[in-house]
Amino acid sequence: MSAYPVLLLDHDDTVVQSTPEIHYPSWVEILSVLRPGYDCTPEEFARYNFNPGFFGYARDIMHFTDEEMEYDLKVWSDWVRRIIPHPYPGMAEIIRRHKADGGIVCVSTHSHREFVERDYRAHIGLLPDAVYGLECGEDKVKPNPYAVEEIIRTYGVKKEEILMVDDMRPGYDMARRAGIPFCYAGWSAVLPEIQDFMRENADFCCDTVEDLEKLLWK
Repeated sequence: MSAYPVLLLDHDDTVVQSTPEIHYPSWVEILSVLRPGYDCTPEEFARYNFNPGFFGYARDIMHFTDEEMEYDLKVWSDWVRRIIPHPYPGMAEIIRRHKADGGIVCVSTHSHREFVERDYRAHIGLLPDAVYGLECGEDKVKPNPYAVEEIIRTYGVKKEEILMVDDMRPGYDMARRAGIPFCYAGWSAVLPEIQDFMRENADFCCDTVEDLEKLLWK
């Protein structure tokens, strides 16, 4: 049996390789229209998505208006619809094994449920038990603990039975606010400062997908 009855997984850059295949190139396209001449490096993109998170990055740092946020969503959605990102090797096997053990798989994401479910169908062959994404409202996604509260209410589990697995700060902040264990998904790491923060603060740090498998099935 898995060490945690509930896996609460981030999606992008935890289960699938979204940033190099979708998020960064779509962001470059968006900036070419909304902030022409602005050169955003992959490192900057990773840094601000880590802290303060994408919505803080877009609204507070890039100062996107509501209209610009709508344009951002349109361009990004076009990319997401066209491209199905590849999973990290081993993640599909972990998810299938956890489900076969009778475990619950939930997803906390800044994406939409339809895209998460599409990726799971394409690469994993099953659907998550629940997806807490943008359909819940921008104010209820990470770092808001709404997803954890809903999992506890829906499945009747205890906080210590839910493991949050994420590569970014919003997932860590949500886990801390909700009082659940947090595991850093370090296999997509770009910046040393992100790794340093997580190694100092996360309950568990997994540099590889194999490390996560060992954590779940000790």
